[in-house]
Amino acid sequence: MKDRFLALSILCAGLAMAYSAPLGAAIFCVGVCVVALILGPRFELDRLAQAMVSVAALVTGVILARLTATPEEVAVMLRADLSERSLLLAMPMLAIASARACMVGPHYGDKLTLLATLVALTAAGRALTGVVFPVLAAACLLFGLIALRVQDRARAPLRHLQLRHYIGAVFGIVMATSLAGFATWSLPRVHNAMMRRMADRLEHRTGFSASMNLGAMSGMLQSDTVVLRVRGGEPPLLRGVVLTRYIDRVGLWESNSPELPEVVETTTSPESPEGYVETEYARSRSQEPYFVPLGARDVVSSSGFFNRDPTGIVSPNEKAVSKRIWFREGHPPSAPRPKLEDLAVPLSLSPKLSVILDDWGVVGRQPREQLQILRDRLTSDYRYSLEFKRSRVDPIIDFLTINKQGHCEYFASAFALLARSAKIPARVIAGFRVEEKSPLGYSIVRERHAHSWVEVWIDDHWETWDPTPAGDGEAVVATPWFAALFDGLRTGWEAVDDWFGMRSAFELSLALVGLVGALVLTRALRNRRRAPRLAAETGPPKELELLGAALQRAGIAFGPGDTLGTLQRRVSAAPQFKDDVKAEVAKALARYERFRYGQEGTASDALGALRQAVARL
Repeated sequence: MKDRFLALSILCAGLAMAYSAPLGAAIFCVGVCVVALILGPRFELDRLAQAMVSVAALVTGVILARLTATPEEVAVMLRADLSERSLLLAMPMLAIASARACMVGPHYGDKLTLLATLVALTAAGRALTGVVFPVLAAACLLFGLIALRVQDRARAPLRHLQLRHYIGAVFGIVMATSLAGFATWSLPRVHNAMMRRMADRLEHRTGFSASMNLGAMSGMLQSDTVVLRVRGGEPPLLRGVVLTRYIDRVGLWESNSPELPEVVETTTSPESPEGYVETEYARSRSQEPYFVPLGARDVVSSSGFFNRDPTGIVSPNEKAVSKRIWFREGHPPSAPRPKLEDLAVPLSLSPKLSVILDDWGVVGRQPREQLQILRDRLTSDYRYSLEFKRSRVDPIIDFLTINKQGHCEYFASAFALLARSAKIPARVIAGFRVEEKSPLGYSIVRERHAHSWVEVWIDDHWETWDPTPAGDGEAVVATPWFAALFDGLRTGWEAVDDWFGMRSAFELSLALVGLVGALVLTRALRNRRRAPRLAAETGPPKELELLGAALQRAGIAFGPGDTLGTLQRRVSAAPQFKDDVKAEVAKALARYERFRYGQEGTASDALGALRQAVARL
């Protein structure tokens, strides 16, 4: 029974897999574990044979996981728990553990077998809920620890343990159970709370949600974090949010579009890259829109899906988030036509804005001339700054009449509200400017390139107007060479990551099997060739010398010319030893002989057996 504890640990992991696996995979998981339990460690194999059997088990597990996995469309319908990726991880590990459990003295010992078992158990834990998995996991760990104790020849017998040892063991079990229970209860809650807090911070910091507080971009405008990379063109402005409703006093812009976005299905890359601009996103896109210019057409998403609202804003689809977006630059759109909300001005601001229009000489002129006057006055009479104070009046009125400084959000908001007061439809846009060119041939967009501008309806189309003064970083600059090389390495890795992302789980598993198999077989062949030379060059270990000295004291000669086999026969024929002592000494010598000349098992196991034999003598 002592040599079956490891197989029992593997069986618990197999049951955990079978609980949530498809029928074919469940039969395989339970079957290999039961075979390992019935056979036990009975096959004596050299290192090369062990490597070949392990690779064969690995390949078998991968192939059967592929064949027995539930198809994706059926898995969604049946709500299958274990995905194909989990099976491709767990089944090969379970097959390797079961194969090693049938070997006598497997290379690297039972610790490696238990490690493969725990990997399979971890994969099973991705699906199990309730009390089934904790019970099976606890049994797996318990049997695994017992197996390691049985294999430890230097362990103290249980009858030699004192009360303090049992108290320490009970205390450890209670603490481990308590901590595990506390972690099970607390960690999901802490994780969810942290993720919500990070999402809130990111949403406030980026300002690219469905609303924008004036001043929300201040932190971004001082950050060098790379957001995206642009190749194949240099569109000056990439729009991300269209804001149409202004709430006075609090200084809040909102996107007031109740219409549902259109779901667009595309290819995962353009058929021909000619004429396309590519944007590569350098961070997670789950909570942010995609950034494309006004009038972008022929948009292609690397995920094959994206959402598009009536204003032309492109955003991730719930089915998948894209790392790359391609588009062609087009003419300003003539649709959708403006709505009443594009002319709305808060009642509390309308009289003050009308006075400003009259003072600036805007009233009575043509629309385009009015817009030109507004832009000229804002760019000449107001100063761009990231450090300013606001009074208690509305932020835009304060900006226009009292503290005439601010950043792009204030210039865009003032321009839009003044244009609306002049009966010109306008909306505020939040996005990025493309103004940094890398020496490696593409443009880099950082958080500090965040920008706000205005789109107005004039001459029957939407047109971009930017009232923010020049000189705040508008000119295109070159990326320093060191920063460009560093970013080049990052984007190179993104290309490699894209290539891996296009590979299926089965292809990656086969590649991993090939690499592991080649490594294991190479090491096994090399060690097999080196074994005779090492045996000839390396002297006897201290444990063997102690055993020889103990045997000589007992009357059994052991000279330099005697082989280990000769010593075994002399011990077996010695009348002064009991049969169990003879068997243990002979077994220790045989185990050391197999390790020294056949490279079977581990040095710690072989030397531990010799130490135990010395203790018995």
